[in-house]
Amino acid sequence: MITSTFTFSDSAVIPYYEIESQERDKTKTVIVGIHGLMSDLDYWQRLADNLTVLASVDVHLPILRGYTNAETKKGDIPNAGQYDNDLVEILQELEHEYERIVLIGHSTGAANVCRILNAGRLPVKTEKIILAAPFLHPALPVNREISNQENGSDSWAVYSKRAKLYHIWANINPFFQGRAPVVKVPVRDVPYDASSQVYPYELSYRLVMSRFIDLKYTNWQLFAKSSVFIGSADEVIDSEKLKQLWKDKTGTDMHTVDSEDHNSLLTSPPFMQHILESVRLL
Repeated sequence: MITSTFTFSDSAVIPYYEIESQERDKTKTVIVGIHGLMSDLDYWQRLADNLTVLASVDVHLPILRGYTNAETKKGDIPNAGQYDNDLVEILQELEHEYERIVLIGHSTGAANVCRILNAGRLPVKTEKIILAAPFLHPALPVNREISNQENGSDSWAVYSKRAKLYHIWANINPFFQGRAPVVKVPVRDVPYDASSQVYPYELSYRLVMSRFIDLKYTNWQLFAKSSVFIGSADEVIDSEKLKQLWKDKTGTDMHTVDSEDHNSLLTSPPFMQHILESVRLL
């Protein structure tokens, strides 16, 4: 793994991890993985290690802005929807280096991918979209109930009263920018190291909502060509409800992987096999 940084057009800098193919001279495809509400990368790294051995691909894993202590706006982003611009900038930069891009979004990362797909902003070299355990919006009736509310645990909590109040304000004023935190999540000091120190990290309303699709202005039919996977044992999303919702909205089926949960899906053989088959067909 190569540890580096990515600098956006507004000079913001984020950590950026690259796992290179063992066949560098043949590599023309890059896989870009977008993480979920937490920035853990251990499952992503295991997936990347396998893919870069079995196929001539590189894997790039950015940590989204707002998720590191080194940033000026810790736990926040400059503007609602900032991730849309950020992801497009990353992909446009990779278009200069590779012939093909495969974009994989996991959990809320899948919603970020859907957002730019819905906006028609995918760079032309993005030839494949894969969504893993997509957590698209907290208001959808497919999400399992979160057990820790308000104060929650030392590292995880949802400030539900504030979140609901901000949501009401946002519906009244579309330009509303909620800067105060509404979620507390555990974040690792080293994202790919499961033994790394973990500390509680608060995320602002505008950061969290920028990780979800807009239910009012989303054209679900645009997602129909994406490959979508869910684990049957997903503890965040009810897999059967999500499959039915996806079928109703897009007219397409979702792949279910038996016995896999929200994170283990990323390293399951069926999921990895689908990626390998997709890459070889490009």
